[in-house]
Amino acid sequence: MHSHPTNALSVVPLDAVDAADAARVGGKAANLGELKKAGFKIPDGFVVIGEPGEELARALPSLGSGPLAVRSSAVAEDLADASFAGQYETFLNVQGLEQLRKAIADCRSSASSARVGSYRANRAEAAPIEIAVLVQRMVAAESAGVAFTANPVTGDRSEVSISAVRGLGERLVSGEAQGDQWVVREGNRCRSPSRPCSRTGCSNRSAAASAAELGLTQVC
Repeated sequence: MHSHPTNALSVVPLDAVDAADAARVGGKAANLGELKKAGFKIPDGFVVIGEPGEELARALPSLGSGPLAVRSSAVAEDLADASFAGQYETFLNVQGLEQLRKAIADCRSSASSARVGSYRANRAEAAPIEIAVLVQRMVAAESAGVAFTANPVTGDRSEVSISAVRGLGERLVSGEAQGDQWVVREGNRCRSPSRPCSRTGCSNRSAAASAAELGLTQVC
């Protein structure tokens, strides 16, 4: 029987995980591993499962000396009826081993917060509580955002709905900034934003169409 590397390690390279590991590394890390295997430009990283010990110090140099992003990859995330979006803590621009250890611990402990407990009780009481932590190299993004591969308002799967802001996407998902809205239909036909693209929003129609293509839609 084939044994996945995640079975023995507490720090697992993102290159080594795939969909079969979701119950251990969480859906977010498992999906990113699949995307890396498919050739997408996913920032290098690793998944921390449990207490990493000295493995963390050995793994950190593989990501270089730049800043890191530390995020949750919980088993109970992006479920059919409960996304847990924004419930767990995210830490950006983490530098060095000590900051990384603290960010991992704080990210993991956020799974026990009152906010997550309330959400779980109301939306996903039977969902697993296990949480892994995803560590990746930070990207110096010109713009970032969220793309839905089906229109979240109408359910139309021939449309990709995109919200984007200049810089890091954290400002958008935290509610700090209002993103520009794009809807891309099959054939790269873009519906104009709900308001003119501003200095805080996405760059242009071409960027929106490219994002839609990355969503694996039928945009051609």
